[in-house]
Amino acid sequence: VAAARSVIAAAQQTLHRRGLPFDEQLAVGVMIETPAAAICSDILAREADFFSIGSNDLTQYTLAVDRGNEQVDHLYRSLHPAMLRMLRDLTKTAQEAEIPVCVCGEMAGIPVNVLVLAGLGIRSFSMTMFRAREVKKAIRSVHFADMESMAQSLLACRSSREIEERLAKFWFDLEKEESRVESAV
Repeated sequence: VAAARSVIAAAQQTLHRRGLPFDEQLAVGVMIETPAAAICSDILAREADFFSIGSNDLTQYTLAVDRGNEQVDHLYRSLHPAMLRMLRDLTKTAQEAEIPVCVCGEMAGIPVNVLVLAGLGIRSFSMTMFRAREVKKAIRSVHFADMESMAQSLLACRSSREIEERLAKFWFDLEKEESRVESAV
């Protein structure tokens, strides 16, 4: 990150000398896509203006599961206990450093996953425009306190299966409540 900042500063000096416009407050962030980057996030946060968590690669490398390999791709679970703990810790590090954190990748486009991520304190998500409507609807249908409570309960789970079962029940109850409210209106 320090090397990147040095290159950016040199490029800005060149633009300045040439009288060309540029963003003097350019934010320099870090993609967190490997367990090494996640583990060293406190060090990276000293240099970065923001974190962007690449959920696909981070999940793959954390779980040592090649999502492109049909023989093991069934083991690829973005809501694995190790991933939830890692995301919790990354979010805490970003909050302590007072830098924003965003999640991108498949995880950020699945409504129920976004509820978990929001419950962990993440407020920014990057997804395809086709998913945005569903995700917005999900976020608007749940109080943040409920998301936080649900995320905390998932951190106590011992397996992906347990997490998925709790989330399925949470989602089912949410949809049932939403249907009840819509029919009352």
